[in-house]
Amino acid sequence: MMDGKELYLRYRDKLLFYIRARVENEQDAEDLCSTVFMKAWAHLPDYDGQRSSVSTWLFSIAHNVVIDFYRARRPTAELDEAVPAPERDMELEALAEALEALSERERDVIVLHYYHGLTLKEVAVHMCLAYSTVKLCHNRALKLLQQMLAPEEVTV
Repeated sequence: MMDGKELYLRYRDKLLFYIRARVENEQDAEDLCSTVFMKAWAHLPDYDGQRSSVSTWLFSIAHNVVIDFYRARRPTAELDEAVPAPERDMELEALAEALEALSERERDVIVLHYYHGLTLKEVAVHMCLAYSTVKLCHNRALKLLQQMLAPEEVTV
């Protein structure tokens, strides 16, 4: 088994090339390469040459370091504390039930437009319908959803 210096000299360029192919920023790639070697040196006593070659072991570490890099950069959403979760769940459940009550065509128009972000013209092309038909279907679906989801008025 080679020591840490030999590992670095032999595999640095190969690992850096591997990481650069997966990370756009040059500085990030160099930092990640350093992280790979720090992890390798820390676990060098645990390395088992019977299980894998040194290069396979190092590239596995590099793969995991790149994955961790992107996981750490993944955007996260803040929870709105003003909306209590159980109430939100009830709203989503009511919306799901209302969508189920629509016809398949109306539901498809709503899902394609609001969930997938297609314009009504794109929805028309996607569904092989006339644009005017999609507009009518969209308006009808919105009215039905509004009626189903509107809080019931209490009369005294």
